[in-house]
Amino acid sequence: PTAQVTLLIPGVRLPGSQFYLPFWSGIISIIILAVVHEGGHGISGIVDKVKFKSAGIGMFLILPLAFVEPDEKALEKIPFAGRIRMYCAGSFSNITFAFLLFLLIGCTLSPFIEGMVDLGGLKLQSTVEGMPAYNAGMMNGTIIYSVNNMSTPNLTSFTEAFTGLKPNDTLMFNTSRGIYIIQAGVSPNNESQGYAGIVVEQKWEFKKSLLSTYPEPVLMIPINILRILTWIVNLNFAVGIINLYPLWITDGGKVFMELVSKAVKDKNTAALIINIAFVSFFSLLLFNIFGPAIINTVQ
Repeated sequence: PTAQVTLLIPGVRLPGSQFYLPFWSGIISIIILAVVHEGGHGISGIVDKVKFKSAGIGMFLILPLAFVEPDEKALEKIPFAGRIRMYCAGSFSNITFAFLLFLLIGCTLSPFIEGMVDLGGLKLQSTVEGMPAYNAGMMNGTIIYSVNNMSTPNLTSFTEAFTGLKPNDTLMFNTSRGIYIIQAGVSPNNESQGYAGIVVEQKWEFKKSLLSTYPEPVLMIPINILRILTWIVNLNFAVGIINLYPLWITDGGKVFMELVSKAVKDKNTAALIINIAFVSFFSLLLFNIFGPAIINTVQ
């Protein structure tokens, strides 16, 4: 098993994490998501006429941040629904922004970049130790042109080539290093499915007509913009979701406290329920981060 939750620190590759957040992509994404998130709280507060003590942007260590600080007494005076709305506004803004930016990328930048490049098959990124592709000696960097005589110029066709694959089925890979014939193993997620044990990425190159007209650094500009925008989308969505998780420091935790306090009139009982729930949810979060490493160590 692998961790299903991981921390992301710009420019730092954490051991065991399957994600790496480039430094500048991370800094730009965090600035934008913080402004969108706190802006959502601010607009909601203005609608409900909540006074704010302060608002601004700053730095915490190397990480940028944005903040709005409502007047607690003024916040307590607005209706219950208004407080819930204000707590949820930040996450709602992040998720909505991510969705709209995703649509914008898909309708504009992605088609533009697709017209700039030619797809050249799939590059073998890594093989899973002990699995058929690894045992057959397939090397990282190998270009895969077809699987069982089915051309695989992109990830969609590659996935289709494995449809219906069963354990012990024969797989023939036509690659830049020759032909590999292997028998499929058993998928670790489903014993009825075949598994080769390879991770691939799309190989591409700029069209020759463009390379003869523009220098490569110029052609890389829209691709680098796409990479940054992709991180902005992913981090806004991720932060929007995780901020709704019920913990002491999250907006989801504030919503949970409001709901419990509304339903349970006794303050001591409500506090007990809230703390038990928060400890339980925090334990689940820690298990999703560190549990797989512990299990793998024990095994």
